[in-house]
Amino acid sequence: MKHFKFIKLSDKWFIDIPWDGDVNDLQMVDGSDLLLDCYNKYGGIVRCSILEGDVTNENDDNICILKLKTCDFDGATYEVNSKLFKGDIWLCRVLDYLFGGYPNTIKVKFD
Repeated sequence: MKHFKFIKLSDKWFIDIPWDGDVNDLQMVDGSDLLLDCYNKYGGIVRCSILEGDVTNENDDNICILKLKTCDFDGATYEVNSKLFKGDIWLCRVLDYLFGGYPNTIKVKFD
């Protein structure tokens, strides 16, 4: 199971991972920032886990299902279905770096 932490600095969200490149590559934009705002319970830190297999309780407020819509070299657009957020988000190439590609479905549980 993969675990991730996101940090909000100066009203901008960033994923907190080891990274040799520009920190701006880690910024969450184009809807992903709005999604994180929905799950921000701890004053600028959001933690989540990537679930594998079937999700037993999709009605849980903390469960979020992302379905791939389109992808290209720069990133991917996902349709988000959760109780707190509905809409599309864009995730950059860092997702490819973390997952070795753009998964068709990503199941997220926010802590």
